Amino acid sequence: MTVKIIKASGADACPEGWWALYDDTDFNTRGGGWGRVLIGDQSLPDLKPLGFSDRASSLVNRTGGYAVFYENAEESGKGMSADSQPGKSLNVPPGEQVSDLSRAELSSGAKWYAGGTVLSDSWSDQISQVVVDAPAERVLAPGVYTVTNVGSGKVLDVADSSTANGANIHQWESNGTDTQKWRIGPAKVFRTEWYQPDTSEYSLTSVASGKLLDVSGANAQQWEITYRTNQHWCLSPLGDGVFIISSLISGKVLDVADGSTANGANIQQWEHNGTDAQKWRFTAL
Repeated sequence: MTVKIIKASGADACPEGWWALYDDTDFNTRGGGWGRVLIGDQSLPDLKPLGFSDRASSLVNRTGGYAVFYENAEESGKGMSADSQPGKSLNVPPGEQVSDLSRAELSSGAKWYAGGTVLSDSWSDQISQVVVDAPAERVLAPGVYTVTNVGSGKVLDVADSSTANGANIHQWESNGTDTQKWRIGPAKVFRTEWYQPDTSEYSLTSVASGKLLDVSGANAQQWEITYRTNQHWCLSPLGDGVFIISSLISGKVLDVADGSTANGANIQQWEHNGTDAQKWRFTAL
């Protein structure tokens, strides 16, 4: 367990498995400067002894778990509940970064929530404590995969290599293009309640388009991130890299329509029936 102060700039100054607080906005890159960065891989109840209380202007969380940044020091640090400690707090999902804490925005541009309220005030120079949640052991390691249907041997593919919202998802023979590659990671949450996804909850993002596997009605499509549960998928392992992929919002599973083995067969959600048309093999790239 380590905490240290370095002189650096850029979000990459934060190593994997660590969090980082920066003296200046834009991760100390403004004006080509090399400001101070407090990095750590553990919780800190009080930043004052390190000279970093109420001075952070940007931050990165690469711990692999949630990190909570509090305005008040010397609190208990229990859990991730909004009610567990007094004062304001920022609940930062794994892999997120904030370039300017005066705007209190996610790197995706979405507004932060805390205790069910949109934060309109600045978080610049407001952080006095860091609480790190241990990374959860997941059923599938985050990374880039092809997703192959066991019944047909064909892979999950974005129709016509489209990058548009609403583009259809179908199956197609493997061709090695980015439209058949999916970035698998923990489901991203942005809700008014303090919710953490289960370790089996994932998002599947097209490498080609940057859009997420999404369900609309019965149909599978791609759509820009909305943080809603129609973009959350639960992976149930069957062994040998094969999973059932279930929609969190409906409980139905990802399915090849009519059990087809043809190129272009539609991908939909359907009640679980145990057939190979509903089994998917994840192959890491």
